Amino acid sequence: MSNRLYSVQMLPGDSDLLHGQLLYVTSARYDTDWNSIPHTHYFTELFFVRKGKGYFQMDSETFDVQTDDLILISPNIAHTEHSSSSEPLEYIVLGVEGLTFTHPDGSPMTYGRVNCRNDHSSIRFYLDIMVREMQQNKDYRDLLCQNLLNVILIYLLRHEKLQITITPQFKASKEISAVKEYIDQYFKTSLNLDILADAAHLNKYYMVHHFTQTYGISPIHYLLQKRLEESKFLLRSTDYSISQIAEITGFSSISYFSQRFKGSIGMTPQQYRKQLTQSESAIFHGA
Repeated sequence: MSNRLYSVQMLPGDSDLLHGQLLYVTSARYDTDWNSIPHTHYFTELFFVRKGKGYFQMDSETFDVQTDDLILISPNIAHTEHSSSSEPLEYIVLGVEGLTFTHPDGSPMTYGRVNCRNDHSSIRFYLDIMVREMQQNKDYRDLLCQNLLNVILIYLLRHEKLQITITPQFKASKEISAVKEYIDQYFKTSLNLDILADAAHLNKYYMVHHFTQTYGISPIHYLLQKRLEESKFLLRSTDYSISQIAEITGFSSISYFSQRFKGSIGMTPQQYRKQLTQSESAIFHGA
């Protein structure tokens, strides 16, 4: 029997990776209600194309994107994506606070474009786990996803000519934080922009702009995200009917609920529940 002992030694600067705080994981696909509006974030975004083709608009520059492209978007850079209608975009986005990517000489990087085809299986594998963890909402999911982010960052540092620079963490204003907390508390009720603005005593357009800039998602899309997360939990853990779940989670109708659910998850609520049931049955019989 042969043994090899590999010692572990952290190098100066290695701990910088730990300063990146994962804010969110988004999985989306092109739909007919797609709104391609240039926007900015105070944090860094990693935009991975799982499938399809389209193009990215970054300030005054435009470039094509396709399957396995990873776009690194620096803070406060106006950008938006446009999808091909024949090969719709499907993508995963990570919002990361506390770090930004720079060139090897330390100069600022407006954006980076990484071809992940050689590391396709690794990068996609970790991103898919992150999405699955968020969807299943199991214990320690955030901790697991935070550590997977660090793994992805290491892959990028190994294979790309870039560096990671620590940036000060941003704190949302009390008013904008209050809007998010209001949605978190009342997302099951009937909400719209006017109600949210009145509750926070803010101008509606000011609120939308600063909420989106702060959290990387509009108030209405955040509201939709909360409702969909709750609906997935109810589909997994209860025997409520689809119409009951639509009503409980604040959707105006079962048809609208099904439409939004399929647009986000890629399957209807019925199909989602059936898939979970089949997976649990396979695990049970396999044991």
